[in-house]
Amino acid sequence: MRLRRQAIRESLFMVSSVTSMWWLLLPQSAYALGDDVLMYTGNSGFEYLDLYGPDPFLDVMTDEGCVSEGTEDSSGFPTDLSDYSIVMLLLNSARFTSSEVSLMSDFIDDGGLLVLAGDSTSFDSAHVTNFNRLLSDLGISSSFAASSSYDTGCSRTASVSSSHFLSTDISSLAYGWSGDVVAGTDGTEVFVGRSGQGIVVVEDRVVLISDLNILLDTCTAVKNNEQFFLNLYAYSISVDDYCDLDEDGVDSDYCAGDDCDDCDKSVGDDTETYYHDLDEDGYGDPDRDTVACSQPSGTVTNNDDCDDTDDTINPDGIEVCNEVDDDCDGSVDEGVSTFYFDMDGDGFGDSSDVVSGCTPPTGYVAVGGDCDDDDDAQYP
Repeated sequence: MRLRRQAIRESLFMVSSVTSMWWLLLPQSAYALGDDVLMYTGNSGFEYLDLYGPDPFLDVMTDEGCVSEGTEDSSGFPTDLSDYSIVMLLLNSARFTSSEVSLMSDFIDDGGLLVLAGDSTSFDSAHVTNFNRLLSDLGISSSFAASSSYDTGCSRTASVSSSHFLSTDISSLAYGWSGDVVAGTDGTEVFVGRSGQGIVVVEDRVVLISDLNILLDTCTAVKNNEQFFLNLYAYSISVDDYCDLDEDGVDSDYCAGDDCDDCDKSVGDDTETYYHDLDEDGYGDPDRDTVACSQPSGTVTNNDDCDDTDDTINPDGIEVCNEVDDDCDGSVDEGVSTFYFDMDGDGFGDSSDVVSGCTPPTGYVAVGGDCDDDDDAQYP
């Protein structure tokens, strides 16, 4: 597995405004984490990933983020988290061991992002006690509320409760069948449900989500949460702009930019212009081009064709008498036949006075070699 670039370990800095509060990431020191995402369902976690998979979430992580793959694990908690930038716990109701808690604490300290995803307690209530125990062990003041079931159905939208990096460019977040998460002394409620319940709370490097459906392929509505997923990834690697994950100053194609690899700072706007080659003669149409990071099928790098509908017409074409520019040099029927001016009318022309074309102009003949074109008695 490739290691993603050096990310920036951050501290949290609170900025106040009249109506909102921002928690912004400030670079402090470098750390290196993996580029994978762990979705952990062990410890009696969510049992139905085979039916309701995390494809909407992981597609954004791999297509727009720099995640090489997503790991779904139910066998047992890993003993090494260095492969991951995000560790996601899904409805885990069995208590984590002290060594597992210590591992997660070190992961957070190293800049990793821990996400706890719960759900309506009418669907599963056992995870609440275990998650709250884990949060307490990690020194997190925010928590999951007991006996909380809200807003049955898929067509629900949460609104932004507090301005935060995770709410960047989002007006609402789709969810369905939620529980409730409560911001503690050091936490920030980012999204709130229509019944007033907390949907997303952030504290330090821990994110609490009260509805598992936000992340899974269960409701059609939650497939529209791509921006939240991308914000979550950017937050996990501590960059302040989801459009420029490698911080090279060039936006990704997700943001209509030209970065050919937004996961590699050494690769920026390395796009090239390619030209469509409809007739497949190796020469492109100057009027049909596309700009891309890699060469699309059916294109070439030159724009030298003057008729892209005919594969016999191109710079390598052979000029014939047809009133067409067969070799794309800007001239028509040139150089096809040579004619010589015949001043004395003896049928032989002056080899130094020539024109080319398909038919001889007046006074020209097809044979040269006259040694004295002023005397019709002298010719070859």
